[in-house]
Amino acid sequence: ARDAGELVGDYVGEIFDGRAKDARYLGIGELTAEDHEWISSRKARGISINGHYIVNVGMDTYIDAEDPTHANWCRYINHSSRPNVALKTLPRGMDGRPRAWFVTLRVCAPGDEL
Repeated sequence: ARDAGELVGDYVGEIFDGRAKDARYLGIGELTAEDHEWISSRKARGISINGHYIVNVGMDTYIDAEDPTHANWCRYINHSSRPNVALKTLPRGMDGRPRAWFVTLRVCAPGDEL
């Protein structure tokens, strides 16, 4: 079991800014050469480009866990009307990189869906 307030795991993925998010996922603004390369790589590897795994950590910084080669299991934590975990974010963590992580809101027993 996990007590309330315990770390569940870090939400990891590719880091980018709002300009890249808007251009790559929403078609807003000009695509750069880097954007075109990113899109081509995703398509070549069969990775979707739908934006369902993007987390805004603040200061125009986003974590994108859609590509499983950059993500971990935390991308599968579900939305719930009665959540048992909460997402915490920092635009700049102790190491200077953005950070997002989940903590338990109440006791979670083994087998509980998160």
